[in-house]
Amino acid sequence: MKILHIAAALAATLTTATLAASPSIAQAPASPERLVVSYADLDLSSRTGVATLNRRILTAVQTACGTPSDADPHGKNVINDCRHRTYSEAISQARGAIALARGNGPAVLAGR
Repeated sequence: MKILHIAAALAATLTTATLAASPSIAQAPASPERLVVSYADLDLSSRTGVATLNRRILTAVQTACGTPSDADPHGKNVINDCRHRTYSEAISQARGAIALARGNGPAVLAGR
């Protein structure tokens, strides 16, 4: 199945001090949210397919990490950090899928 699993890095950035300092962040889930981004319908050997996958990843990252509030600068920083870390992890997965689609994937050697 051609999917990417995106786990929000938000849970990793939250600490007890962060939760105590910002009540709005205290309502964030304790475990990371996981989203699935499918690319089975995309041709990742084309620019259009890669661009579509990038848009899907960005949308999933924004959904997983939440929407920042201008009223809570600390919470906004936490969410921005979550987005950057989660996007980096997701793009790492996507690069592997793109390399395989373009025939640049890792070589698998068979041995006896």
